[in-house]
Amino acid sequence: MSELMNKQEKYYTVTVLPAGDTISCSPDALLLDVLEDGGYPVSAPCGGRGRCGKCGIRAEGALSPVSRAEEELLHDRSLRLSCMARVQGDVVVDMPKDEAVLHLPSLELDRAAAYCIAVDIGTTVVKTSLVNTESRERFPLASFLNPQRRFGHDVISRIAAASDPASARKMSGLLRNELKRLVRAVMGRYSLSEKNISTMVFSGNTTMMYLLLGLDCAPLGAHPYRAAVLDFDDGMKGLPVESGINPETELLALPAASAFLGGDLVGGLALVHEQGIRERAFFIDIGTNGEMFLLDARGDVFATSCAMGPALEGMNISCGMTAADGAVDHVRFDQGRFICSVIGQKEPVGISGTGLIDAIAVMLGLGVIDRDGSFSGDQSSAAGAYDPGARVIRLAERVSVSQKDIRQVQLAKGASLAAAQILVRESGMPAEDIKDVFIAGAFGEHLDLDNFRLLSFLPAFPEARWHFLGNTSLAAAEAYCCDDAFRRLARQLRDRIRIIELSSRQDFNDLFLASLDF
Repeated sequence: MSELMNKQEKYYTVTVLPAGDTISCSPDALLLDVLEDGGYPVSAPCGGRGRCGKCGIRAEGALSPVSRAEEELLHDRSLRLSCMARVQGDVVVDMPKDEAVLHLPSLELDRAAAYCIAVDIGTTVVKTSLVNTESRERFPLASFLNPQRRFGHDVISRIAAASDPASARKMSGLLRNELKRLVRAVMGRYSLSEKNISTMVFSGNTTMMYLLLGLDCAPLGAHPYRAAVLDFDDGMKGLPVESGINPETELLALPAASAFLGGDLVGGLALVHEQGIRERAFFIDIGTNGEMFLLDARGDVFATSCAMGPALEGMNISCGMTAADGAVDHVRFDQGRFICSVIGQKEPVGISGTGLIDAIAVMLGLGVIDRDGSFSGDQSSAAGAYDPGARVIRLAERVSVSQKDIRQVQLAKGASLAAAQILVRESGMPAEDIKDVFIAGAFGEHLDLDNFRLLSFLPAFPEARWHFLGNTSLAAAEAYCCDDAFRRLARQLRDRIRIIELSSRQDFNDLFLASLDF
């Protein structure tokens, strides 16, 4: 028993120079996670899977052997990929504190004004902006990977992880630490005082809000999927002390509608109403969860949510990464070869969700894959890009699309199409009567609509005008911070939603299976 206890109590120390900070960790902990826990987050656009090479740091000491990914990506042998290196003893890292500071844009701000920090807590990516509460001018700030991702790439995984109280506290603390870092960075970068930050508004799915506030997630993941708390403003009272936010700052959050319909969906509904669209409309916010609503001919609201997974945000994809420098964001086929558009005009090191949609649509058009998503027998049209040994299409030297990647997209597409068909059924209104289709989410901002529609993520909606709304979750948080009328509208519309729960419906399972083919 004593031997077991000693084993459990064993830990190592990571010392960060030049600050001299020390961070304790358990054996075999990823260096990326250890640094993040200690307030030294490292950029890892590929989600920490050794694809992008952007998390290289100077580290010496007892680390796991150099991986193949490190040999290929790092030419400086004094560097290690923090997402690959595991701590196996005491380690020293050379990482100036400013390398861990969020990269904020240059802004000309009125230092006498009051500002709101708007935060969209995405399952994969957290996005932020600054709003002048008087002029209502909006300034984009920073985005960063949600630090809770190590506990799972989707809400179901994180709800399961939160069943362990220590993991639940860890997830809450990780996100709060990032918010503390954000607030400090904003004040330092723009020479603002605590009094300048008058308001902070949060938007996101219900699980993300529960994890932020340390609420019990268990009922969200078990039948009948009930959320005891849908209005979060009162729960914000303990947040300032633990997150380094000025206690006088007003903390608000958009209200949720159900366990799987959060303030991000409610905010999108309010924004669409503000545009004067009150009927015959369909809306989808595409992310790790597909949240959608339908307005019928009478203006009644039907809404549901489906698990699409993180594939369209570059996660769970062999060469996937977020939309950062080096990510392939668009793909076309011209003069017998695949041509990739790359963010930042860098060498391609991974592929984003929009690039993946393009690649699969092009492959489908060439006949490289069949409607069921499988590689067809004839690969001649791929002009040598098909690697039969690895069963992948190589788009660039370090970027390829595998059969598994295609399956991940099919799962997202099947869930999206089936859920949308359920809403159409519930409304009793033919898909042909929909006049406006709104696609929200950062994914939609750069999406090739023709390729998206070719892959049938949604019903055809043949008479509709299609619109891209960008990040409506963040836009709603911006509006909520300084517009009392918008706050009232959001709450009123939330209470009108007819929630369609998919988990108990056999027709959803049947439609999902029937929707997997492109």
